[in-house]
Amino acid sequence: MSGTHARRRRAKGRTSASAALARVSPSFRDVLRVSVTDIIEPTGLDWHVLFTPEHAAKILDFIDRCSDVEAIVIHCVGGLSRSPAVGMALCELHGWPLGTMEADYPIWNKWVRSQLVQRGRDRQLRNNPLLNQLATCNMILPR
Repeated sequence: MSGTHARRRRAKGRTSASAALARVSPSFRDVLRVSVTDIIEPTGLDWHVLFTPEHAAKILDFIDRCSDVEAIVIHCVGGLSRSPAVGMALCELHGWPLGTMEADYPIWNKWVRSQLVQRGRDRQLRNNPLLNQLATCNMILPR
């Protein structure tokens, strides 16, 4: 998957780490490639890569750097699970409307979305002194 653009070939139900990277348009201002397997928990298989907070941080940093662009392309192998999850998480974090995304992509990867939202909220908390102070007082804040 790529945060924001990358592609891996599927081989017998898994993402192949040796697959060639997709070519991207030279008109893209920037490209971030984040390769993870479409799983929601560790599988024990060496070639499976679970989405981690580090992957989330890379995507959030990329989005921060691209705050002045009109559109961001998010792509994964099938476009049904990981990329919709990233898109939904970014909508949730930035207050952008989700519209019918959840209904249009019913198999979105819940792990990817939850990890990205969690990392984004942690960042928002750290960057907002008042929210940070309230959180340390064990107050429950509405979401």
